[in-house]
Amino acid sequence: MNSAPRNKPNLLSVAWIGHGDFGDEVMAYVMRSFLKSLGMEKLTYYEAGPEPRFIGKNDLFAPALHRHDTRSVVKKIFDAFALPYFDALVIGGGSIFHSANSIKWKHEITRKMKYGNRNAFTACVGVSLGPFATKNDEAACGKLLDEIDIVILRDESSYAIAKSISRNPNIHTSFDSSFLLQDIRFQQMKIKKPLQRKTVGIILVYGTEATASYSEECLISTYTRIVEHTLKKDHDVMLLTLYTGSSFQDRRINKEIQRRINQPDRVRMHEFGGDITKTIEALSNCDVIISMRLHGIIFAYALGIPFISIGYNPKNRFFCTSVHYPERFTFEIEILSDIRPLLDTFDELCQQDRSVFAESEPVEKISSIVRHNFDLFGKALRRHLLQAGVL
Repeated sequence: MNSAPRNKPNLLSVAWIGHGDFGDEVMAYVMRSFLKSLGMEKLTYYEAGPEPRFIGKNDLFAPALHRHDTRSVVKKIFDAFALPYFDALVIGGGSIFHSANSIKWKHEITRKMKYGNRNAFTACVGVSLGPFATKNDEAACGKLLDEIDIVILRDESSYAIAKSISRNPNIHTSFDSSFLLQDIRFQQMKIKKPLQRKTVGIILVYGTEATASYSEECLISTYTRIVEHTLKKDHDVMLLTLYTGSSFQDRRINKEIQRRINQPDRVRMHEFGGDITKTIEALSNCDVIISMRLHGIIFAYALGIPFISIGYNPKNRFFCTSVHYPERFTFEIEILSDIRPLLDTFDELCQQDRSVFAESEPVEKISSIVRHNFDLFGKALRRHLLQAGVL
């Protein structure tokens, strides 16, 4: 791999792109947009998946170093020569520090870069930590954070964990990078539809360890009951698939639910196909959202749409707590064992408007906090690149 001219910094990113995940494509685009605002021209991803990637207008040039299916031995040989040519490593955003393996390979990349280029800058931006399977995994994460130049966490719980396991003095708390999305004016996205019935967006998950405790038939039946209850209340339904990669079966489950419904004409489908703007438009057409996925509730919050969160891991709860969203509208996945309280809460939510956000943090405030932390990252990056003579 040839190094770029020394006045053109080589930036490497570890992010979950090309895997059919709406939230990760949003966060990746936000990072590229921010780096472009700093005058950067290229961002290389360590690896990319096989699904379509979002490319915005006038986006950064963003190739990938490896395919998702490149053998690990090939990566290691190639990395030994390629990584020292990079001037900076940006990890994130997303939930990318939880298992021993997810921590180990990122630590290896960091060390290889530092070994070949002692002036290399490293940052974690918009990430969350855990849940860790073991104390050893937690300790390994702490050691990695010790070696990072700046760490920006996307929720208060991750910040508390980081401060307890790492000696790094440059750790900051923030919110999800999505709040920095420049092309979307959240409060103006709500499209007023000339329809009498509400549209309820429902974002379901199938394929995690959390859903493994339920049989497929049990889960589909429960999900179908939620949809049927919504239709009986004279609302239309939009089933949204925000993750279309092979790791989850959300798309297949949604199609099966639609097949079982007696009024399929009132159940629309939307699948993320790589274009984040189309999915945001679909979300903005909802009057109420029920979401198991984090970026379903993040965008509901940003768009001012009342929502119910069903968390299959702590991320949803951490977000709702951080923005002071009413606790009674936040459930854990165990609610699927008896959904009556969930349905009653849904009926309550449908009677409310934006008053549900009365005690929550304003979106503008959240966005300004994210902007402040990105600016901290940007200043640190530019300072290191200037000192290294590559800017």
